[in-house]
Amino acid sequence: MSLGARLLNRLAWFYVGFVLVNFASLLWLFISSYLTIYTDLPLPYFMLYIPNNIAIVALVTLALILGLYTYMGVTLVRGGFSRGYVPVFFTASVVVGLAYC
Repeated sequence: MSLGARLLNRLAWFYVGFVLVNFASLLWLFISSYLTIYTDLPLPYFMLYIPNNIAIVALVTLALILGLYTYMGVTLVRGGFSRGYVPVFFTASVVVGLAYC
């Protein structure tokens, strides 16, 4: 398997993982909000749609997305593509921006 084919294989798995992580997090938010707000179903505390839990889910989702962007950037840079610096710089700027909040 050549370098280009391996790089494309890794990028394809990155996009699959990115889509699945985003879909799973949005599905979690939708299901937990629907069950908590529109039904009388009592949920355990950790499943309640309250601001504290939403913030935790948002931070976990942000960490996963930034991790995937970093992985994509490092994969591109190691494959010889200088455009891989864009997702790495994006991740670094988001982390620096969050540090100043």
